[in-house]
Amino acid sequence: MFVDDLDFDPQAYVFGVYCEEMLISSLRIHHVTPDHRACPSRKLFPEAVDSFLDAGMTLIDPVRHASDPDLFDDLPPIPYLTLRIATMAIEYFDADRCLSFVPPRHTAFYKRVFGSKPVAGPRYNCPGYGIDFSLLAADCPVELPKVYRRYPFFRSQPFERRMMFATADNFITQPLTVRPTAKYLLAA
Repeated sequence: MFVDDLDFDPQAYVFGVYCEEMLISSLRIHHVTPDHRACPSRKLFPEAVDSFLDAGMTLIDPVRHASDPDLFDDLPPIPYLTLRIATMAIEYFDADRCLSFVPPRHTAFYKRVFGSKPVAGPRYNCPGYGIDFSLLAADCPVELPKVYRRYPFFRSQPFERRMMFATADNFITQPLTVRPTAKYLLAA
């Protein structure tokens, strides 16, 4: 388990994906705006991220994507199912770009599936990680419709996106779903 200060950022959403009551993957989503620039990609690639934000763009930075490697043979779509959360965030927050801060060996996946393009890196032996990373970005208004045509299961309904990302004051009654609760762990 890895926890850092950004887990508790007010614009960070930490999700676990479960199958048969077993945690199989996780993902942390950051909604990044010109007024709220907190995200892991900016720590390693500040010039690239700031250039988007200085242009007035909003970003989704999905990070800490982790899946149980023992389940890949039985459940090969785990990465796709987990990254559906990122497409939901893109739509909910009406993001201009979706960042992918990934090891170079994963760049082909993000290029193929999301139409992401390299914007920075690779950076070698990154502090705090000890591995190399590259930063890619997908132009959401252009690429998301292509993603939906190729992979229709990434589509979501507005009510799903609200249940995942809306604050409690946006509901008359609380939804009966799992909410992103990792950042509330210390208060429990």
